[in-house]
Amino acid sequence: NGAGTQAISGPATIGQGALPNLTVNKSTGALTTSGKLTLAGASTITAGTLSLVDDSTFNDDVTVQSGGTLSCITGGKTLRFKQAKTLTVQSGGFLTLNGASGSLLTLDRNTGDTANWKINAAAGYVYNIGYVSANYSDATGYPTIYTSADSTLTSCVNWNNSASTWTWVGGASGATTDWNTPANWSPASVPGAGADVRIPLTTYKPTLSTSTTIK
Repeated sequence: NGAGTQAISGPATIGQGALPNLTVNKSTGALTTSGKLTLAGASTITAGTLSLVDDSTFNDDVTVQSGGTLSCITGGKTLRFKQAKTLTVQSGGFLTLNGASGSLLTLDRNTGDTANWKINAAAGYVYNIGYVSANYSDATGYPTIYTSADSTLTSCVNWNNSASTWTWVGGASGATTDWNTPANWSPASVPGAGADVRIPLTTYKPTLSTSTTIK
């Protein structure tokens, strides 16, 4: 809770004993991990940012609510999600998962799992995913997950890495020039690292609130 930056130094396991779940509720700033992390219970980001810097394992549902952000931009690391559990990004929340060229960020099921983990980027594709190696993930019944052609997909359902170019459309209701509004793009997701971007002449010129990497 609170403002400013806080850190969890690993290796650490959160969610055992009397505190089964993790809730991030920060008015400003981020909760940043600095080592390997295992989250045994449900994780909820209600406000602020949970920034993952090292390998992380989630053993229950992960929910990013409006005003919250889940972020990992460290190539070469692995995020693991429990089979049959769901990573959900609600309207107004944001998910940023970006590796780098030659150093993909791996998204996978937990060691020993035999079923897929689920992902639901609800209400308008509120995410930025690029340079990832996604494995054993299922978005059946949810919006398609778009990622750049530099990403690799193994046994993923309703993911798409064939979109070669994201085109700026602009004019989204209430956020006509916001780069991070999925409805301002075609396809309707925010281009991740490694994406090719086309910005035509338009009335609604894009504005960025944070540093952004594209091709």
